Amino acid sequence: MNTQKNTWPVQGMHCAVCASNIEKTLRRLDGIEDVSVDLFSNTVTVTYDPSVVTPSAMADSLARLSFELVLDSPEVPQQPVADNSSDVACEACQTSASPSSAPADEPVDAVAMAEKRRFRSLLARTIVAWIFAIPVMIISMKCHVVTSETWWLSGLALVATLPVIFYSGFPFYRSAFFQAIHGRCNMDTLVALSTGVSFLFSVFSLYNPFFFWRRGLESFVYFEASAMVIAFVLTGKLIEEHAKRRAVSSIRALTALTPRTACVVRDGREESVPVKSVTPGMELLVRPGEKIPVDGHILSGTSTVDESMFTGEPLPVDKTDGDKVLAGAVNTDGAFRMVADKVGADTLLSQIISMVAQAQASKSPVQRTVDRVSSFFVPVVILLSVVTLVVWLYVGGTPAFARGLLSAVSVLVISCPCALGLAAPTVLVVSLGRGARMHVLVKNAEALEQLNKCNTFVFDKTGTLTLGTPTADADIYRSQSTTDSDMHAFSALESMSGHPLSKAVIALLGRHSDIEVSGYENIPGRGVKALCGGKLYWAGNARMMADRGLAAGSELSSWSESRRPGTGIVYFGNESSVLAAVAVSDSIRPEASEAVTQLKSMGKRVVMLTGDAEPAASLVASEAGIDEWRASMLPGEKDDYISECRTHGDVVAMVGDGINDSQALARADVGIAMGRGTDVANEVASVTVMNDDLRLLPRALKLSALYRRFVRMGLFWAFAYNALCIPLAAGVLNLFGINVTMNPMYASACMALSSVSVVLNALRLNYVKI
Repeated sequence: MNTQKNTWPVQGMHCAVCASNIEKTLRRLDGIEDVSVDLFSNTVTVTYDPSVVTPSAMADSLARLSFELVLDSPEVPQQPVADNSSDVACEACQTSASPSSAPADEPVDAVAMAEKRRFRSLLARTIVAWIFAIPVMIISMKCHVVTSETWWLSGLALVATLPVIFYSGFPFYRSAFFQAIHGRCNMDTLVALSTGVSFLFSVFSLYNPFFFWRRGLESFVYFEASAMVIAFVLTGKLIEEHAKRRAVSSIRALTALTPRTACVVRDGREESVPVKSVTPGMELLVRPGEKIPVDGHILSGTSTVDESMFTGEPLPVDKTDGDKVLAGAVNTDGAFRMVADKVGADTLLSQIISMVAQAQASKSPVQRTVDRVSSFFVPVVILLSVVTLVVWLYVGGTPAFARGLLSAVSVLVISCPCALGLAAPTVLVVSLGRGARMHVLVKNAEALEQLNKCNTFVFDKTGTLTLGTPTADADIYRSQSTTDSDMHAFSALESMSGHPLSKAVIALLGRHSDIEVSGYENIPGRGVKALCGGKLYWAGNARMMADRGLAAGSELSSWSESRRPGTGIVYFGNESSVLAAVAVSDSIRPEASEAVTQLKSMGKRVVMLTGDAEPAASLVASEAGIDEWRASMLPGEKDDYISECRTHGDVVAMVGDGINDSQALARADVGIAMGRGTDVANEVASVTVMNDDLRLLPRALKLSALYRRFVRMGLFWAFAYNALCIPLAAGVLNLFGINVTMNPMYASACMALSSVSVVLNALRLNYVKI
C-alpha cells in the first residue's frame, strides 16, 4: 500500500473525548492506516492510502460530527495545510472556516495566524458573556423567586441572558447537537445540557409561575446559572489557550529561524528568491548578519557562523571552503558563497521541527489510558446527574425539585473532563520544549516516559565515547613488495567509505581519484573490498585479514606491537598478501568520564560495545570509567546482546552514532543517537543529542523523571478534583445533615479553575532546575 502521512488542523476539538471521537471516526474509513490526534495543538496526523481515501472524504466524515478538518486544497493530499481559519477557539466554537490566504507551503505561519484569530474570537465571546452575565447575576440577587411585583426584573434577566446563550454559548449547543445525532457526547454535551436545562426551566417558571403556585410552591428562575456557567467556562478556556500558547512557544520559535528569502547567484548576477524556490546545486550568496537559508557547503569565502541553536556552543565557528553550513545558523562575519545540498523538508532544521511536531502528536501509555477513561466519562456523568435529580425527588419530594435540578445541573457542569484530558499532553509539550532548549530532541512521548526507566545504558565507542575524528600515524607499515600504485589503490578504496577510520587514512595518504574503483562492497564489522584499476584489494581490521586467509608476519607484528596501546590498525592487501597497515587512534570525549560517573550515581548499569579490537576497547573503557565492555562485536552481535539484556528484564538504552549501530538502536527500549552521527542512526533512534555532549544524557533522564512526576501529579489532581467535587455538587452532604448545595455558577468556576490549574502546573516544569 502506497501510504502518505499528513497533519491538518481540526476545529471543534477541546477534550480527550473529542480526540477519541475523531480517531474512531477516521479509523472507520477505508484506506486509513493510523490516526493520531494532538489535543494540545488541535491537529490530527493521518497515515492513509491516497488511492483509497482523500482528505476531503475525511473532512466530510468529521463535519458530520461538527468537527472541521481544515484543508487548503482538499484534493491535493501531498500538500497538507495547517490553516486553522475558524473564527474561535475549538473549545468555544464550531463555526465554518474561511479560506486562508497563507500559502500551503508555509503551514506553521498559517497555524499561528489562525490561532490568533481563534483567540481573538474567543476573547470577544468571553467579553460579551461577562457584559451580560454580571447584570443577570445582580438581578438574581434581588429576585430569585417570580412574583407579580418582580416579574419584570426576571424578564429583564431573561433578555440579558439571550446574548450569552445565542452568541457566546452557541458553539456548545451546535456541537452537542451534532454529537448527539451521531450517538456521541463530549464536554459540549455537559455544558449544553447544564445551561440549557437551567435556562429552559427558568423560562418555564417565568411564563408559567401558576404551575408552581397552584401546588403551594414558589416559582424560581436560574438565568444567572446559565449565563455565569458559560462565562466561567469561556474564561477558563481563554486562560487555558493563553497558557497553551506559552507552552508551545519554545517549539514554535524554531520555525522562525529559517529565512524567507535567499540570494541566488545566476550567471554572475545576484537575485533574491523565496527559499522554497531553492533547489540542490544552486549557488547562493550569504552576507554578514544573514541567516543561512538551506543546508550546504561553502564554495568560496571564509566566515564565522553561529551554530549554537544546533550545538549549544556559545562561540561562532570558523568556516572556510568545503565546510558544511546549516539552515537557520547565523553568518556573523564575512560573506561567502555556498552550494545548496539539502533544501525544504530535508534540512536539519526542518527535520528537527518535524521530529518535535511528531513527538507532540504522539501519545504515551498513560495518555492512552486516560483517553480510554474519558471515552465513557461523559455518559457516566450524565447518568450521575439523572440519579442526583431522582434521589432528591425521592428524599425531598416535589418541593425538592428545584433544589434537585440545581444539583443535577451542577454535577454536569463540574464534571467537564478538560483537566483530565489536558493533564498528560500539556506536560508533554512543555517537556519537549524544555528538551529542545537543552539540545535533546525526543521523537515520541513513549521514549520520554521510558527514558528514566532505563537501567542499562549501552554505549558504542567510536564517535560516541570518542570524538569520532581519528588521526592516522605518519609511520606507515609497507611490505617490501608494496608499490606506489598499491598505495594509491589503498587511498582510492578508502575514499569510497564514509567510516571515520577511512577518513583518517585518506587524510594521511591523500586522494587518488584517477584510479577506477568498481565492485565496491562494505563488509560490516570487518572492512571493505573492491576492484581498483582492475585488481582486487581489501582494507579492514584483523578479522578481515583472517577472512582472507592471511596472517601478520613477524615484521608486521613487531610494527603493530610498537604502537600506542589502544591504537587501531587498518590493514590493506590483495588476494595473496598484506601490503600495508596504518595505525589510527581516536581521543576520548572530554566529558565522557563525567557523564558515565553521573549515570552510575543514578544507579544505571553502563556497558560499552565496540567492533574495535580489545586493546583499543580496553583503553577507552578505562578512561571513561566503564567496567563492563565487549570488543570485536559485529552489528548483529550488538543486537543480540541488547535482546539478551531485555530478555533478562533490563530496560535498555542504546547510545550510538553510526550505521553499524542502527540495528541495536532499533532493538533497544530507547535508542539515543548523537546529533552529528549518520542519518540512518538519527532516523532509527527515538532520542537525539544534538551537540554530542554526553553530559546531556543524565539531564535527559532527569527531564524524563520530571515528565512522569508532573503527569502523575496532574492526573492525580484531575481525578481527585472529580472524586471530591461531584459528590459535593450532587448534595451528598445533605444526607448527613449538612445543608450545603453547590450552585451551578460556583460549579462552573471550579471546573474552569481545575483546567487552568492543570496547565499552570505543567508550565512550572519550565522553571524546575535540571
